[in-house]
Amino acid sequence: GAYVGVDPGSVVPTNGGAEALFLAARAAGKGGTALILEPTFSEYAPAAEAAGLPPLRRIVRSPEDGFRLDPGKLTDLDEVSVVFLCNPNNPTGEALGRREVLELSERVRDAGGVLVVDEAFVDFVPEISVADVVDDHLFVARSFTKFFAIPGLRLGCLICPDAARAQALQPSWPVNAVAAAAGTTAARDAGFAGRSIREVTRLREDLSADLAALPGLTVFPGAANFLLVRGPEGLTERLARRGVLVRGCAPFAGLGPAFFRVAVRAGEENGALVEALRGAL
Repeated sequence: GAYVGVDPGSVVPTNGGAEALFLAARAAGKGGTALILEPTFSEYAPAAEAAGLPPLRRIVRSPEDGFRLDPGKLTDLDEVSVVFLCNPNNPTGEALGRREVLELSERVRDAGGVLVVDEAFVDFVPEISVADVVDDHLFVARSFTKFFAIPGLRLGCLICPDAARAQALQPSWPVNAVAAAAGTTAARDAGFAGRSIREVTRLREDLSADLAALPGLTVFPGAANFLLVRGPEGLTERLARRGVLVRGCAPFAGLGPAFFRVAVRAGEENGALVEALRGAL
């Protein structure tokens, strides 16, 4: 509770951030549909379907405006009981400010729905989190594996007003002892968080500039530890033949085979990526 700045009584520990999303859909859903703001993370549709909520997909982000979501344009929420918002958004990387998320939350509230904010990457921009203001119409899902680099341990949480109700929907023992111990230790290391934010910001800015200098590439602004890039089709396959794997974004609605996502890694690795791209273009 202390790490995310909330009362521990509102926190439900989960088996990774994905379980938090499935729990949120079940705890918040009350008939109707689940609105998915594309392009975005792929787990929202399965979470909605598991809760009996037909997913309604809308492409609301486009490359022309840097994939920026305008909360003011989100209208027609009739029959929508749950809206999923990824902030910062995966895979596009852009993030809404806290005020914008709360504006969106009010729109969803006025329509009688629940906004589920997936803050899996918010540790890189903690000032935009809305975890401290959850209520009956605003839930927050968090993941500890991205920022603390412990993906195999599967640790996350759902922050909601009625933790007991959400916990009743979980199977027994959702979080193993090793994950719990690692998460507790990591969350207490405030120095690590500050250093990581500064270092990732610097590395991301350097990588973005280096990629943008390559002919044929468009780099989109990012707030987390990855960047979305658009280049010639077939580039990801040529990179793979050079031993460099990036996340192709062809399966994401609103993107396509020209888009791919790259991780922000250490300076030497980022340099190797840039050189591989230079050779593959």
